[in-house]
Amino acid sequence: MVKGNQMSFSASDHHGLEGARVRDARSQLLEMLTFARPAYSNAEAAFIKRYILPTGASSDAAGNWCLEIGNAPILWSSHTDTVHGASGRQDVTVTGDVAALAHGSKSNCLGADCTTGVWLMLNMIEAGVPGFYVFHAAEERGGKGSIHIATKTPWILDGIKAAIALDRAGTDEVITHQGGTRMASDAFALSLARQLPGSYAPSPSGIFTDTANYPDLVGECVNIGVGYSRQHSSLEVQCLAHAERLRAALVEFDWTKLEFERQPGEEEPWHDAARDEQWAWFDEFAERAAANDRRRSAPVTARFVRDNADLVTDYLEQLGVTVSDITGDESF
Repeated sequence: MVKGNQMSFSASDHHGLEGARVRDARSQLLEMLTFARPAYSNAEAAFIKRYILPTGASSDAAGNWCLEIGNAPILWSSHTDTVHGASGRQDVTVTGDVAALAHGSKSNCLGADCTTGVWLMLNMIEAGVPGFYVFHAAEERGGKGSIHIATKTPWILDGIKAAIALDRAGTDEVITHQGGTRMASDAFALSLARQLPGSYAPSPSGIFTDTANYPDLVGECVNIGVGYSRQHSSLEVQCLAHAERLRAALVEFDWTKLEFERQPGEEEPWHDAARDEQWAWFDEFAERAAANDRRRSAPVTARFVRDNADLVTDYLEQLGVTVSDITGDESF
């Protein structure tokens, strides 16, 4: 629906697209953004069934979905979960070239992190771009899917020279460092940037994505900006024009133009004591995230419901649960 220069994309609009190719790539991305997908949720499962299963990808024990095209030594990385607080569908609006949550939405984020990365990989697969494609599970839960690969099935990365994640905010960074640690050479980042639109350049400012779990197994591990901003918040937006420019570049990507310099497990020949101070906040954040993850897995008790009545009520409301659903009494 279009009103003035604003278009809304409702979660219900997808019904007209069932069983048929979406009208264009932008429509596909907007449709994908209507899925609110906490890790291991029903909405994530529905998202995977609708978009990833048709590619022919196969899953592993951790819920990662993998597909190999050709024989290129490149791993392309995204993740299927988002940081949404509740599983379900949400409405999205577009103003100009910017996608955002619809006005009044109760969702806590848009989820362009990492919906846009998944969308880009789907378009690359459709175009037949060679590579080993991994749609990771539970990146937002500490990278559980990539940890599984790195520790339980590392042999699937044999022969991979570079792992390229499509999971970064912004429009101009090729991330070479994550958590203060170098994981890719500048030479590789520059050779990658030359195939991307705009003014991409190497950046040491990365925090974490799945490729951070592979530097001991893969020489060049990077993350590139895909055009979203204000991620992990209800103010998150996606620049659709940039996503489309990046898509156009990636469906023509030529891995033979890349320069590989860093070796697996290679560390910089110095230990920067200042790094420990500069990134102490990140180490503290990682510890808190792990603690939060343990709390997420704790069972809901009567005491928790009593002590957090407002929180539980809001959560059930987001899910659309009614008193009749809980009691089974239709009179409510």
